[in-house]
Amino acid sequence: MGGPVWRENARTDVSTRIVGAELQGEDPFAMAGRWGAVLGRQVEPVGEYWRIGLDDGGELRFVKADDGRGEGLGRFDVAVRDPMAVHAVAKARGRLAPDGDIVLAGTRVRLVQA
Repeated sequence: MGGPVWRENARTDVSTRIVGAELQGEDPFAMAGRWGAVLGRQVEPVGEYWRIGLDDGGELRFVKADDGRGEGLGRFDVAVRDPMAVHAVAKARGRLAPDGDIVLAGTRVRLVQA
């Protein structure tokens, strides 16, 4: 639930924070460069993607759009206390993708250990 009462509905017993975002586009290098310039941050290559580190240990990743949805947010990373339990619930609800991501409203969520 969102809106003005979102804090009353946030479950910190399961998730603790958002720790990353993956932005996709036709030219991830150019996209990363624009974001790096705006944020005043260094852009670094990591394998097949580009990365900008954030002060709180989080990161922004820039990847090639290959899922047919075009440019934009493709995935975000959420730190959870028990990834296996969250995966089990997602699987039971038909929301677990073959790669282990959870799919919510068309956006992929990657779980990381809190």
